[in-house]
Amino acid sequence: MTVRMTMMMMLDQQQLGSCRLLWLLVAVLVFVSTFVPVDCEAAWSSRVPEYMTEVASFPELASLPLRPSLPQGAPENCSIVDYGAVGNNKTEDTFAVQNAIDTCASVIFPAGGVYLIRPVFLSHSTITLYFETNATVVAWGDLDTWNKTSGGDDLLPLFFTDLSGETATEYVKVIGEEGSGGPAEMATIDGQGWRWWPYGKSRPRPVLMYITNAKNVELHNMRLKDSPSWNTHLRGDKFTITSNRVEANIESCGGYDAAPNTDGYNIGGTNFYLNKNFNHNGDDGIPVFAPSQNIFAENHVSYCGTNSGVVIGVGNYTLQDVLFRNISSYYLNQGVGMKISEPQNNVTGNIMNVTWDLIDVYEPRYAGVYINVFVEDANDCKLPSDPARTHWLTATDLTFSNVNIHSLGSNAMVGCFNCGTTRPCSKIRFHKVNLLQNPKKGHYTCHNVLFQNEGSNPPPCY
Repeated sequence: MTVRMTMMMMLDQQQLGSCRLLWLLVAVLVFVSTFVPVDCEAAWSSRVPEYMTEVASFPELASLPLRPSLPQGAPENCSIVDYGAVGNNKTEDTFAVQNAIDTCASVIFPAGGVYLIRPVFLSHSTITLYFETNATVVAWGDLDTWNKTSGGDDLLPLFFTDLSGETATEYVKVIGEEGSGGPAEMATIDGQGWRWWPYGKSRPRPVLMYITNAKNVELHNMRLKDSPSWNTHLRGDKFTITSNRVEANIESCGGYDAAPNTDGYNIGGTNFYLNKNFNHNGDDGIPVFAPSQNIFAENHVSYCGTNSGVVIGVGNYTLQDVLFRNISSYYLNQGVGMKISEPQNNVTGNIMNVTWDLIDVYEPRYAGVYINVFVEDANDCKLPSDPARTHWLTATDLTFSNVNIHSLGSNAMVGCFNCGTTRPCSKIRFHKVNLLQNPKKGHYTCHNVLFQNEGSNPPPCY
């Protein structure tokens, strides 16, 4: 049976009778995550809350052959220094890093080194990249000589698995050593995005970490700094993403224009667990792309981008069973909600069974909470010229609970809910969604929303 992840036992159960979520006792939901290193073979369920039971993974993964493992007798642990890495931020260390990855099951980036590299390929299954305290990887700085995909103009990610989609990867770990000095001591992957951002979409920009068609993946205690584009592109089954920092243009809060497309934890797939992550960037914090199922993100902080926890409709795919819990959003376009990623004519799928609970929103530019099936942001909260068309994205069973909007930006609304005429957003639940500062001045803009409300101020969509 598919797991139903959400909380809010305080809601009237009759109201929720049609909901597809499995309502869990609040006591069970109190969970403090502590990272414990595990062997690659350890079950995914041992790393996530006991009440988050896995669902069947993408059929695409089951049908793909695994990438080959290392031959028997290959070294277990290798330092990139033993393969020729210098770590002085001047000498290129790409070949040393790639040779270590090709040879060893676990590759160590020694403390204190600054390793200048071009893109490297995670060439086999069952691989660990272990970064000691203060180890730094710096991305190649010459834009014109960045490596491209074979036969194309797209740029290779800095770290990547098979881009062809023909093989799957199993057991990938990217781990930063625990230190006592806080973020300043964290192992870092620095994309030097400030070299790329001024070009916007006028030229391709690479992703820092691209792990796709993968199973049993762990990303822990890493700082991803100034990515040229998305910090991560993570697709597959059974991912745990914990205690990481994404920093893009950390010196200011310039938003999208200053650091465009710098998504934090860009995910899609089945059985993802995210805990205690942080992002300060110019785009989404935790964007969950369809198709996805069984996603749980908690204890997250977002600064300065477009959204913190957001679900995103893509094509005709389904996204379901998603929980965002204990999320704080500062100075974003929107706090939390739902949007589309493509031109509206191409998004006809379903988003269902999503909950945002224990949410704090500070000074959003456009809206505290939102659903927009037509465009990406809430600043355009109006119907298109043909809202009665039958092939809009469908949104149902979405719950906003215990949401505190502490203050609004000068032109922001409490909420934007913008849905199609023939396929309205249905079973949208508001439970204690409150504007704490001047609630009488707050307002919603709503089109075609079938909703229930309990204890929200101001009342939504009236």
